Amino acid sequence: MIGHPPSNRSARCRSLVLVAAAAVFAAALLACSSPAAPEPAGSVAPAPVTALAVTPQASLKGTRFTAFGMNRRTRSQADVGRSATALAAVLYPGAPATGAIQAAAAAANPATGAADFEVVGVPGLQFSFRGDNDRRLALNANVTADVGAAADVGADAARGAFLLAFSAARAQGLLSAGLDPTEARPSRILQGEGMAGQAPVEKVSEYIFTVPRKLAGIEVFDAGFEVSVHRSGRLARVSAFGPTVASSVAASGAEVPDSTGYSFAASVDPVDLDKRVASEHPNADIKPIGVRYWLPPGQSSGVVEPAQMYFVVPTATVNGEKILARGFYKAYSLKVAGQPPAVWPTPDKQPTGDGRK
Repeated sequence: MIGHPPSNRSARCRSLVLVAAAAVFAAALLACSSPAAPEPAGSVAPAPVTALAVTPQASLKGTRFTAFGMNRRTRSQADVGRSATALAAVLYPGAPATGAIQAAAAAANPATGAADFEVVGVPGLQFSFRGDNDRRLALNANVTADVGAAADVGADAARGAFLLAFSAARAQGLLSAGLDPTEARPSRILQGEGMAGQAPVEKVSEYIFTVPRKLAGIEVFDAGFEVSVHRSGRLARVSAFGPTVASSVAASGAEVPDSTGYSFAASVDPVDLDKRVASEHPNADIKPIGVRYWLPPGQSSGVVEPAQMYFVVPTATVNGEKILARGFYKAYSLKVAGQPPAVWPTPDKQPTGDGRK
């Protein structure tokens, strides 16, 4: 949950913000107030979910897929500063103070793999870097903290602001191939306000547009570009994340792998994998994500084949109550039957419940 400070308008009033979306741009896994998926990156595990079930999928046997080399880019201090400058140029009108941003990045020491810093001279500008998935986020704290804005520009105007930001990000060289703004997934952050003792009245705080990174029409899990537009129409935050793909764009416009890549015909049917994951987790809520490229957290590089992914939430019954354990992701090979799946994070052997629900 992401919260904002309470409103000062009255001692009897309170303000709370309900997150209806994650920065993450995985498939829409969860049925909630928005279509956003749980955030797979970082040390925080996905939130528990309920009422999920395996849905039969179409056969993919014989379908040809392409494997691509991927790596999580190691960024130098100067590179993080350049990325922060480019994101700030998208977030703020006009050119931001490049020298101030570079100096702030240097002081934050991003070479450790993580950095968070504010920029003196650029009102509200904050930047966050996480090297585990090359996640770079710039936000305008003055905008994100504005919970009192009365006017709401609406979803259509917010989408227009997103498209302008996407074009600006393209001009800044922030975007890779395989990003299509027409495929952006919309979600929202909801803000609730009300008198003490009364149910809050919800309104939109921010409109979020998440563009998934794709290769040959298949999404790269937890990779893409995201823009958040405040209800007032101002940009609140922009972020880019995900592994770097070893590829080039052919004359036809298709993205093709470098010499490490290869193609293969699927010999494993997702229908059989549905049965396999269900048999491996008889006491779990399971949601198919679909076919995805996935470089699991903790893995810095590799040649990645499309795999069939699931989100699994182990369950147990304690004193007649259904208990949900921490969820995890599983990715099964479409090439080799019986191959052990990639799993993250490590599942709990004995679920005792998730205190965050």
